[in-house]
Amino acid sequence: MCSSDLPLPGWRQGARLKQSPVEPIQAIHTFLDKVARRLKRRAAWSSTLYMVAALAALAWVTPLAAHWAKLDRPAAWVFILLAAVFAVGGCIRGFLIPRRRWKRREASARYVEEQVSELGSDLLSTIELIQDEGNASGSQELRAALFAHTARRLEPLRLRSLVSFAPVRRPLSAAAGIALVYLATALLAPSALAQGWQRLFAHTPEAPFDGAELSIEPLVGDVDILVEFPAYTRKPSLRLAASSGRSEEHTSELQSPMYLVCRLLLENGGG
Repeated sequence: MCSSDLPLPGWRQGARLKQSPVEPIQAIHTFLDKVARRLKRRAAWSSTLYMVAALAALAWVTPLAAHWAKLDRPAAWVFILLAAVFAVGGCIRGFLIPRRRWKRREASARYVEEQVSELGSDLLSTIELIQDEGNASGSQELRAALFAHTARRLEPLRLRSLVSFAPVRRPLSAAAGIALVYLATALLAPSALAQGWQRLFAHTPEAPFDGAELSIEPLVGDVDILVEFPAYTRKPSLRLAASSGRSEEHTSELQSPMYLVCRLLLENGGG
């Protein structure tokens, strides 16, 4: 069941686990707990960087889309919703899931055995025997010898080699790349970003007359008005042509059956 006591090939000598006066069981538990903590930290860093990259990409795309597509304040809720989804997903993936995954020492033992094939299944078997020590039968001396043997085999292993932070480089590169793209956009097209954010979040009072502006030139010179009289008047339609440059007044009085006078007055204030 046990492999050789020789140092494991492919692994450099690391910080040794002190076996005296610490018991072998305590040494094995301490080693696996350190592995679990490092795995949790790696997952937290990776997920956090991916979340930052996603939020940065969203912060880059959103104002540009608002600027070019003429989006207004209601569209900001879509941005807020997506940002909340990214943040919650990052927290779950980086903290809750790893905390539950590496809660038991058996999971850490399986991970170590996957990284160090020379261990075989000795580490996991040792953990199972430790947990079942009070109920199992057999020689306690053999159990103690196995625990001490396993603890000695863990001594040359380095935590940095077992749990490398190399996978964190990919999300770090993604976050840095998105940040550089955002910075370049802010330098090359600052007005597009500023106007996009302003359209989404700045409160702009509504302009009167649907945003129409006051014109300096008279507008009536380009307008022709067609007046159609009721059928009972038997009067033909009247076209009123307005022209700029002179004052012009048109008045039409109609006598209705209810003795009401309807007056249409068009006046051009041009010089």
